Amino acid sequence: ADDRRGSRRRPARRFGGGLGITQDYGEAVKWYHFAADQGLAEGQCNLGVMFEGCDTRPLAERPADAPPLWPFLFITIACGAVSGFHCVVASGTTSKQVANEADAHYVAYGGMLLEAALAVMVILCCCAGVGMGGFSRQPLVQASPNWLQPYQFGEPDAGEQLTGRAAWRRKYAAQQGWKEFRLGKMVGAFVDGGANFLAALGLPLKHAVAILAVLVACFAATTLDTATRLQRYVVQELAATWGFQPLQNKYLATLFAVTLALLLALLRGPETAAGQPAPYGTGGLLLWPLFGAINQLLAGLALLVMVFYLRRRQRPIWFIVLPLLLMLGMPSWALCWQMFHADTGWWPQQNYLLVTMGALVLLLQLWMIVEAVWAWTRAGELQQEPSQL
Repeated sequence: ADDRRGSRRRPARRFGGGLGITQDYGEAVKWYHFAADQGLAEGQCNLGVMFEGCDTRPLAERPADAPPLWPFLFITIACGAVSGFHCVVASGTTSKQVANEADAHYVAYGGMLLEAALAVMVILCCCAGVGMGGFSRQPLVQASPNWLQPYQFGEPDAGEQLTGRAAWRRKYAAQQGWKEFRLGKMVGAFVDGGANFLAALGLPLKHAVAILAVLVACFAATTLDTATRLQRYVVQELAATWGFQPLQNKYLATLFAVTLALLLALLRGPETAAGQPAPYGTGGLLLWPLFGAINQLLAGLALLVMVFYLRRRQRPIWFIVLPLLLMLGMPSWALCWQMFHADTGWWPQQNYLLVTMGALVLLLQLWMIVEAVWAWTRAGELQQEPSQL
């Protein structure tokens, strides 16, 4: 029995250390799993060490043109945890919907708990769910139109369904490059992984894919509805500031906002990784690379407003200073990296639209910071008594 356990452990050491064979952390983890399942303490310990060190995937599987984990991992997490878009929604819509101001505690905290749960679900779908099995849509009848064809899901190229590491590699093929893995493939990974989870519960895979696709479409529709309403608020406020009476009407302001979005959407999107022009109707993707950094810069500016709000009311502000600095600094760093990186930056690639928009955003942020510094002493003069809250 000990010899059999040792035979499970030795290949793991060879794969993990590259001893006489090509180093492959994935294979090492598999063999350590075998040893751990046999009750071998050393295998269990080594398996935990590998997971703790996150060395379960060779660096060769990371696309060469992928952005650095830092600060972009921070941006990814913060987009759900400290979202500027959520700040705008809370001030523009949620504040008008709560019956009592005290209810905002439950609404905001409960909403962020649900956001965190959704983030965990998405991570599981895109990682473990994808590894449960790869599949693609295969028509069963070729004579009828494509949208009428009955179909099933399978793995036509491999002859049998890929699972585990092989399925993960097929979905996130590093050799295709980072640019090739665009928004459609990102959403597709979530749909595929989530469908695998539902199929494991006994739901037919065909129905599971449909449910996940409808879920994504509903999420996009509700976001579009909220964004349109917020854009209407912005148009009305700008029109009131500039004294332009027609756009202060909520119907005309909504029509103006929707028309601008429609014109943008009808344009061609960015070129594919192969240099081919994108089809019409993908124009929204022209500005999509700006979303993450701008979303977090907006969250930083919202925290800046909170600092002044608390200062005027003689409340402590020390607990908000570090988040404020992080939310102003990290997105600025990420945006500058996207703009000026020597290999993949927008400036070297002559993407002057994104460079211009990014520069304007950074200048607006700098302007807000200068205004905040100038107004700091004046905020102290306008302090209110705590009893006035």
